[in-house]
Amino acid sequence: MGGGASSRNCNCKVSPTPLGAMYPMPPGPTVYLTSTGFVTESQWVRFIQVVLHRRGVLEVEDSFAHLTRERLVQKYAAEIKQLKVLYINDASYHRPTDMMVKGRSGTGKVGQDGHLGRGPGTWLFWDQALEDLMGVPPENI
Repeated sequence: MGGGASSRNCNCKVSPTPLGAMYPMPPGPTVYLTSTGFVTESQWVRFIQVVLHRRGVLEVEDSFAHLTRERLVQKYAAEIKQLKVLYINDASYHRPTDMMVKGRSGTGKVGQDGHLGRGPGTWLFWDQALEDLMGVPPENI
């Protein structure tokens, strides 16, 4: 998703072209599957850009790779607050309940102080990440 692997072997110069010109927006429903969540800010930026583009609200100047997640979230806060997310946590089915409770039980923000989830010993859960890093209201997840 990020520019890691493809740009490593390239002597390309960064150009001010929209990200969509390099990576076309998906034409149909888009699904992001990962156990650990996004590990870079550029992955979050791309995810937000795709979601906003699919909703028809992403402005051309906001499709560039140099933007930050915070800038997109701030600018499109009203639109993000309208998102509805179907979240299926099938991982909980395969693990002991006490282990899953511990993994969700932090009080910070996702990614704060280098933690995957909301605090020490917690994991990334998509509902918490969408709420903390994008501003999706918990009642919409």
